Amino acid sequence: MIKRLITVTRNVTLAVCTIFTLAACQSAPDPVALNPQVDTTASGASIALNVRDQRAHNHVLRLEHSDQTADFATADPSLASLISDRVAKRWALDDTSGTQLQVTIEEAVFVVKQGSLRHDTEHRVRLQATLTTADGEVEKTFSGSRESNGPLRADVKKIEGEFAALLASVLNDLVNDDTLNQHIVGEAE
Repeated sequence: MIKRLITVTRNVTLAVCTIFTLAACQSAPDPVALNPQVDTTASGASIALNVRDQRAHNHVLRLEHSDQTADFATADPSLASLISDRVAKRWALDDTSGTQLQVTIEEAVFVVKQGSLRHDTEHRVRLQATLTTADGEVEKTFSGSRESNGPLRADVKKIEGEFAALLASVLNDLVNDDTLNQHIVGEAE
């Protein structure tokens, strides 16, 4: 009886160690390469731009597995530098400009819930824009969300493209916003 208990205990210990070893060998996702296409033309106006990432976590991808574990991946380049680059396609950046635009990243993540036979994905982006001019301050929030699902394992590269399209949509709303553009162009005149 004692020999059998020791054998069972040894087998359970070996199984648990094997599971932890395999879990440790699981590779984390590569950094997410985003390339949102912003549809805008240069306005000729200049702004001083500050992009701040206020999210609690800096990852853009959370890949949740059916065994209650998760992998995380950040954006490369960083989300703040990516947004700054896209905003610069609309307005020239000049740190001495009297028109200051602060873009705060409040949320930017896509969550993939990977099951054994299907996956579900949620995409969420929320940016807060605060424009300060000699005439005052304007605040606007730009956001978007999407959901998708599919059979079997998630194609992370495809889902990255979906997230990039959502981010592009939110950035297009920001850079082409009538209120922001009227205040920025009004200051340039």
